[in-house]
Amino acid sequence: MGRGELRREDALRHCLWFVRRGIVGGRKRRLQRWWGQRRRQGRCESKVLGGSLPAAASLPDFRLLSLFGCGAILLRGAGCTINDLLDRDIDTLVERTKSRPIASGILTPFQGLCFLGTQLLLGLGILLQLNNYSLDPAVVLPLYASGVCWTLVYDTIYAHQDKDDDLKVGVKSTALRFGDLTKQWISGFGVASISCLALSGYNAHLGWPFYAFLTAGTGQLVWQIWTVDLSKRLDCNKM
Repeated sequence: MGRGELRREDALRHCLWFVRRGIVGGRKRRLQRWWGQRRRQGRCESKVLGGSLPAAASLPDFRLLSLFGCGAILLRGAGCTINDLLDRDIDTLVERTKSRPIASGILTPFQGLCFLGTQLLLGLGILLQLNNYSLDPAVVLPLYASGVCWTLVYDTIYAHQDKDDDLKVGVKSTALRFGDLTKQWISGFGVASISCLALSGYNAHLGWPFYAFLTAGTGQLVWQIWTVDLSKRLDCNKM
């Protein structure tokens, strides 16, 4: 096998590794953590964005639900790619992240940017398939605010496993910022997230199935905050 073939084979292997890293969060445990956090919100958001349904409908628009699910995976992957690009120097100093493709030097930042562009273009294609109702500010803005608050909840919990490394490299994470008051802070963000979701559903004139799922999601969130042990890395990593 010639050098050119070896280089092509090596590039393909790295590309496939990065695809897996970008789309599903790079590691199986990050995909599991994502689904654990997003499964309830994904159902609620899919029903909100499926605005073509009448208020009394019991099932969402499955076409829009599929589009939203694919878009969530793509944009989550894009977020992971951006994170790896921006934090590549810091990742080399943290034990848990130093083996990531860009931080370890397996892939270059330019390759990461190219893959990011592909992810964003695919995400844009899905966005353009959504109906006009999904762009109603009264529905979308509370939904967006809910997503921000929800992210602050699980990302703060997740960040607690890197507290020691963050102190060494000077990263000002929310885990360090909130300290011993973390559970109070994330409880507040959780209340804000659920409230914004309820407001979004109300503005979309959704029926009882939305609120049933929202109640179930609220229970899950309360259980997660109540039971997580912020002093144990493995427990925080489950998020």
